[in-house]
Amino acid sequence: MLVLNLQDHPVERYQERAGNDVGDLLEIIAEINLSLPDGWRMTRSENNFSILVVPISGISFVLKGYSFRYYGDKILHVIDTIFEPFFFDRDDLSALGIPKENRVNRAVIRDNPDIVVPNLYFFKPCPDDSSSPLFARQYEKVKHNESNGALTETQYHRIHPLSKWGLDMDHYKWIEWNINGKVQFVEYPNTLYHGKDYWEIPALNKVRRNHDAKAYVNHLLQLMAQYNILVPEPPEQPQTPFEQEFKLMVQEQAGEPDNIFPKVKNILKSLGYEGLDSSVVKEQVDYYFDDQSFNLYNNGASFRFRETKGSARVTLKVRPHNTKPQSAGEYRRIEEESTISVSQKDALFRGEKITALPYRLLPYVAPDCGKLKHVVTVLTKREILEVKNKYLQKAELCFDITHYKIDGKTLGPDVEIEIESKGLPRNDIGAIASLLEEELKLTPSPKSKYERAVEWFYLIP
Repeated sequence: MLVLNLQDHPVERYQERAGNDVGDLLEIIAEINLSLPDGWRMTRSENNFSILVVPISGISFVLKGYSFRYYGDKILHVIDTIFEPFFFDRDDLSALGIPKENRVNRAVIRDNPDIVVPNLYFFKPCPDDSSSPLFARQYEKVKHNESNGALTETQYHRIHPLSKWGLDMDHYKWIEWNINGKVQFVEYPNTLYHGKDYWEIPALNKVRRNHDAKAYVNHLLQLMAQYNILVPEPPEQPQTPFEQEFKLMVQEQAGEPDNIFPKVKNILKSLGYEGLDSSVVKEQVDYYFDDQSFNLYNNGASFRFRETKGSARVTLKVRPHNTKPQSAGEYRRIEEESTISVSQKDALFRGEKITALPYRLLPYVAPDCGKLKHVVTVLTKREILEVKNKYLQKAELCFDITHYKIDGKTLGPDVEIEIESKGLPRNDIGAIASLLEEELKLTPSPKSKYERAVEWFYLIP
């Protein structure tokens, strides 16, 4: 569990270096605790740790402190201060044999990046293609300068989503990181870079004998109460493996997207949801594959390739055959996703087999499926809005304007609103969808973008 030092220092340093609203800091700590396993270990030169918080807007900062064992295998991570991303850790410095009083210049940090590299990354908001906002650095790729052998100032880190159930080894992202703390997602690391890692944690009662874990936990809870931050409710877990979302089509009579989307936000605001002023706009290009007989389409499945900053991945979606949606606009499917390499991407577009798990599942989904080929491209301009209730349970709304392209022809646009739970109770998601449908004259649609594209291009004269 991540907690604050019993002193005022961390809060004061946060206000000095990152932001005035202490409630934002406490909310970040609370959200990290929703994803941080009880026994997760972080070590650097000693039992010190560094968590880089990367907001989509605002200032990045680092949570610095020490980790201790307590209550069996549990780990308590105590934040002692807040750093700017390029600040170095004195304990790491001492481990290098450099006296703490020595002046540290850029060359020292460059040659010894461990004094500023983080153990964990927390992205706010959560990346839209990830199951968690918290990521663990599991592998580094570095490069040495050919002229003098010194490390370059940039590294590539492979980071994996971290949840209460542990590390997701099947999914990951690549980020480019430099010694100034700048972070950006990349599809693939530079091929000239290559990499390492280590851990060890002392017992809390052996190092801080005058404190027990309960004092730190109570301190955090007292601060949260002081700043009116509710203890967050865990995200609602689905009762089945099928993901659930609602799709609502915006017809011509409902109005233009520029008018409809603000109305949606006003309705959500009237219901008490927060986070309505910070949407993200992006353009997605999705490549869908099927065989010449459209066996995936006929089996209620789709196979998609997408490149984004952070990963290039394939996704298999399968609609359940034996369950009916509870309402017309409800869309259910099983989804499996995997990051792939450049060589796998090239093989896929050549019609060759690849080893990624979603591809290996195809014979189970569509036993008669033949050789895959690229059949349609879906171009989507998407505005993503993450909303939350007072317990920090979240939902994601996507406002999509979509075109479909194949063989030089382009059809569209479709205008669609998708609503998906990211922890918000499913009943609340359904209530939001019903209200938007009624108030804004939207049309429920249980079909996926791929299904609409196939019907437009291949099944309708």
